[in-house]
Amino acid sequence: MNKFLKINKAPVIPELKSETESDLKDEYTIFIEQINFLIYLKNPWKLINNCPSETFNCLNRLNEINFKNTNTFDYLTEEKKNDLIEILIDYVKYMNENLHELFQKSGTKSTSSKHSEKQVIYDGLLQTKFEILYKFSLIMWTWADKSVDFCIKIHEWKFIRVIFKFLNDSNFVSAILSRLTSNDLYLKLALTYKSFVGLVHNLSKYEHLYPDQWKDTNCFNCLLKLTNDFNNLQFLEIRILAYFALINLVDNKLQNLDKLLELKLVVEEVMYLVNKCSTKIVLEEAGLRKVYKIENEGLKEIAVISSKEILWRLTELLNFLMRVVDLNDKFKYDIYEGLNGKCYFSRVLFHGNLFEKEYVLKLLWKLCMDKFVANLVRNDLGLYSFILGLSKNQFNKNKSLLKYSNYILFLLNSNNSLMTNHSDKFLRNNSFSVKNCYGNNLFNNSGYHHNQIKNKIFTEEDTTF
Repeated sequence: MNKFLKINKAPVIPELKSETESDLKDEYTIFIEQINFLIYLKNPWKLINNCPSETFNCLNRLNEINFKNTNTFDYLTEEKKNDLIEILIDYVKYMNENLHELFQKSGTKSTSSKHSEKQVIYDGLLQTKFEILYKFSLIMWTWADKSVDFCIKIHEWKFIRVIFKFLNDSNFVSAILSRLTSNDLYLKLALTYKSFVGLVHNLSKYEHLYPDQWKDTNCFNCLLKLTNDFNNLQFLEIRILAYFALINLVDNKLQNLDKLLELKLVVEEVMYLVNKCSTKIVLEEAGLRKVYKIENEGLKEIAVISSKEILWRLTELLNFLMRVVDLNDKFKYDIYEGLNGKCYFSRVLFHGNLFEKEYVLKLLWKLCMDKFVANLVRNDLGLYSFILGLSKNQFNKNKSLLKYSNYILFLLNSNNSLMTNHSDKFLRNNSFSVKNCYGNNLFNNSGYHHNQIKNKIFTEEDTTF
């Protein structure tokens, strides 16, 4: 099984990116102070009722530090780590029971009981609970993204069941869908759902280590239901994160193929993100690359883009596409030609680092198993020459680059029947819009209104749905 970020050992902790030693000390001290505050209060009731404003400020500081630095969780002692996990479990359980009871009562109220309904929706204490839960969910999502140790401890404490119990509560989803437009209170619950699904996506990379825990949660059906419930474009990020998790959980089980037929929209959005990443690589924008521990190969510099809360890695996007192609052959031609992958992948091959090139070559190899894609690659003299150069470069010591470039050349040259006329591409049932490699309006002919999505979902300044 080849899963992205399949890690069995905790990574080396990168240094905090502060300009001076005093800055580092101050930031670390602030971080520990916030952790000690949570451990001191510990009880969920105290966090909300005794000093809600202090709790909220504490969580804000933790989120700021987490997004600025890497692996902050790994700086804690084992005792503090365990205390924190226990606090997170208790708080999510408390909120699950509390909100379930509130929404259940709200749902049974008659329409004439306006005062009771209003009291449930606009209760100031409920607002505080939502805010704190949202901040906790962001912290967990960030730690799961950056700390292997956090993910392992989540499983050791059997926190997975608690998370899915929350996600499986139909009362919460119904409340979000019915009241989101009329009440900002439920926007926080929607954002919390997004964070929890993002958390599940990061944790799903470790499912192979704890299969029994995941099986007990009915996780696959839960995530699939969420993609159906949140089918509006404003919830697209939830759907993409859920599908990323589903791809990890499917693990090439052919009996689940029929449940992943709605991937077209997600694939199109992933290709849009790959476009943004590959463009940034070419432009070499400041702050593009961040260092992450990948598998057991050490620290890697990876191209990333973000929509504030969500950090999309180019390598993970490419890995997702590889898994999709493994599950459904018909996406090969669509990804390469219909969604202009030929342009994006060439950018990465020509301008990316070795790790990114490995991912692109492996994906390109899978795509070339389609004879129409193979024909396009063979007739692209620039790309073909580049791949040929990789395979013949005696100074290239990267075994993966050599291996996959040779795999691709074998597919291109093993059968002369692959050489067909370019008009063959029009014989394909291509469901995506074909655009010029250097065109700016890639998705204008698509039925998914990408101008709206790009402005609302994938801008770096926008933190809402």
